[in-house]
Amino acid sequence: MLVVKHYVVTKLPIFDVENEMVIFEQGDEDFTLYFVLEGDVTLYETKGGSEREVAHVKKHGFFGENEMYTQTPRSVSAKATAPTKLVAIKTTAEFEKFVTENRWLSGKIMENMSTKLAETNAVLVTKRLSNAQSNVVLEVAKEDPNGKGGGGRRIIRH
Repeated sequence: MLVVKHYVVTKLPIFDVENEMVIFEQGDEDFTLYFVLEGDVTLYETKGGSEREVAHVKKHGFFGENEMYTQTPRSVSAKATAPTKLVAIKTTAEFEKFVTENRWLSGKIMENMSTKLAETNAVLVTKRLSNAQSNVVLEVAKEDPNGKGGGGRRIIRH
């Protein structure tokens, strides 16, 4: 059996992050993309004082690409859930160089992005269906109890 080990080649900064350490918070205007060399990171959103996990990123995964490419504030917070080593990638040019230097990652990156897109699509479909069911303008009908063409209009909700 042949076992192939992959090594990450980079001159970019590598950070050691302690367990439970917050990497960034929702709303921060930091556009860094992070690549996980070792460890685990949880992405979560905070609403009304409670936290909800939205993703879990493991070794050779990455997060923060949306903010890097859109230059928008962080939509979630990130925290290490184990001792973690992260590569900090500040620009799209650095990201392209990182992928070029580590070609074995390209398939993993495509898989990661495809999974995130599928998850986002599922959320949008669920929201669309939920909104359609609760906000359907169901029908406007004439109410005419005597069958004489009079009567008022009413909205019938299903």
